[in-house]
Amino acid sequence: MNIGLLGCGNVGHGVLEILDADKKHDVKVTKILVRHERNNGDGRFTLVPSDVTGNPDIDLVTEFIGGVESAAEFVKASMQHGKHAVTANKKMLAECMPEMFRTAHENGVELFFEASVGGGIPWISNIRNIREIDEISSFRGIINGTTNYILSSMEKGMDFAPVLAEAQTLGYAEPDPTDDIDGFDTRYKTVISCEEAFDTYIRPEEIPVFGIRHISKSDMDYASENGMTVKLLSRVVKNGDSIAASVMPCMIAKDNELAAVKANSNAIELTSSNLGKLLFIGQGAGTYPTSHAVVQDILAIQNGKKHDYSRLTRGTVENAGASGVYYIRTAAPEVFSEIESERAGNGAVITVKTDLEKVMGLIDRANDPELFIAEVV
Repeated sequence: MNIGLLGCGNVGHGVLEILDADKKHDVKVTKILVRHERNNGDGRFTLVPSDVTGNPDIDLVTEFIGGVESAAEFVKASMQHGKHAVTANKKMLAECMPEMFRTAHENGVELFFEASVGGGIPWISNIRNIREIDEISSFRGIINGTTNYILSSMEKGMDFAPVLAEAQTLGYAEPDPTDDIDGFDTRYKTVISCEEAFDTYIRPEEIPVFGIRHISKSDMDYASENGMTVKLLSRVVKNGDSIAASVMPCMIAKDNELAAVKANSNAIELTSSNLGKLLFIGQGAGTYPTSHAVVQDILAIQNGKKHDYSRLTRGTVENAGASGVYYIRTAAPEVFSEIESERAGNGAVITVKTDLEKVMGLIDRANDPELFIAEVV
């Protein structure tokens, strides 16, 4: 099987290293699209996209470009030329999934994306295996290593800003950390996981998201003093034909299994009819865990694994009835007086059990750009 690489950054280079060293499988990289000329004597590099996407000698492409428009264009063009595709690009998948699935189905090719959620856990393939004989009812978990690293460090008494800077220095956080700390990356992964667990596509913007950008040491102190810690969780529950979904910081008991997941690791808990609860823990990011997941997808396709892209249906989020107790620190606590149960020492409002949709309406009324919210679970 001849492989074309669309991009060769950290993960792409990791895949190249693994495949170039592999002697067990009939798989080789024959062409590599890059943005800038490389004078290293390797004739596989090209600046021309069609040298990969339209190359009749290439059987499968791997996409490492990032972003949405160019990545979607190149992956779609490759599939239209009869090539299988593997990607780790969660944003592109979450935004363009129906179009990508339709293109794969119409052209009789495979589009695999194990590395898009959970890095090297593996998460996607386990969902597929479970669903062969079982029905999944819910999942929740830590699926962003950057925010988990930040929150784990803040548990030790550090403030948000210096921890974020440290994460950027170590390469755990991007120079622009918006997708991570505002919860968007977790939301993209939630969309992909819903497709795998329920054959349902939900637009990313339909999932309520609250990030950790405005978390403070006082929030962590409150959690610690009450036997809890803070984790950014994706949570999804299927109720009949409806799906309740959210991305939100949660204060969870320190003896909870998810509380023990530290640094940049990921952990995802799944509930199914026959197996009950399962917990998957592993490296959720990093060059080699992600590269490993990509190569596993390549080998799965080479071995004839298939996915039924025609099963995808359009769904919507129905959070009516989803309720909880919330910790809300804001400059406008009076807005939440009707649902207030008590005040924390730092002035944060602790609510009575309240519908999430009502809380979201009050947050809009508060109009506080630095508000921080976490559900107490």
